Amino acid sequence: MVVIGVRLAASGPAQSWLRRIAAHWWRERAGHRPDILVATRLADSPDAVAPVAAVTKAVTGTEPGLTSAAWEEVPGHRHQVLVCRGPRCAARGAEEGLRALVSELTAQRLGDDDVLVTQTGCLFPCNQAPVAVVQPDDVWYGRIDPGVASRIVTEHLAGGRPVGSHRLPRHRKERAEHHDD
Repeated sequence: MVVIGVRLAASGPAQSWLRRIAAHWWRERAGHRPDILVATRLADSPDAVAPVAAVTKAVTGTEPGLTSAAWEEVPGHRHQVLVCRGPRCAARGAEEGLRALVSELTAQRLGDDDVLVTQTGCLFPCNQAPVAVVQPDDVWYGRIDPGVASRIVTEHLAGGRPVGSHRLPRHRKERAEHHDD
């Protein structure tokens, strides 16, 4: 059996996790266990699958597990950004916004202790897609493009001021007030 990770977007699976998951599956099997080979790099297009499959490393069962003492505690981040990856957000450019968000976090030197970025399923204000939410501030953003994503990092996450131009009203009262403008 050959396991190949395919990353068609910036947020594909991490190569190290493919080995961990394949080894976990292999260790958990009773009786016959098939030989498992894991490609040593990810394919980034359908045409790259065959060349990537040509260079593999066998799973031995000694690979790290799915748990670690380092992952025992809740992370100490100040903010968590939930990035919608539902179908409408994905179709309207969530990937590009996510790339810009991560790039700007890196440029601002904001790591996992500062901001934890989590991709989610549908967050529902689909007509505002792509959508992202900053917690614990309870600030919802819509129509996130790369420029807006960079501003969210610079102005909100680093500067402490939500980006008003793309902030979505959160409560019914706010929606009513927002429509009066």
